[in-house]
Amino acid sequence: MRVARGRHGTAASADGLCTVTGDNVKARTGPGTAYNLRATTYAGALMYNQGGAWGDNPVDGRWWVYGGLVNGADDVWIRSDLLRCQ
Repeated sequence: MRVARGRHGTAASADGLCTVTGDNVKARTGPGTAYNLRATTYAGALMYNQGGAWGDNPVDGRWWVYGGLVNGADDVWIRSDLLRCQ
């Protein structure tokens, strides 16, 4: 298995990468629009998928993915409908 390193040296499987599919996508401090904005990103940016709000009860009616932006902010949440994950 190939392993990529995040900005702070955290390991992530190459299979755990997601691509942002929209422009001006808000990366938040938690899973939901009530959380603060940590970064704004763009189509084509990569995110390490480190988990998310999965299960029977999506937050704000949407699923959210937790991870870190490659060459950007760590510890961010982005709505799953704005990502294409491998």
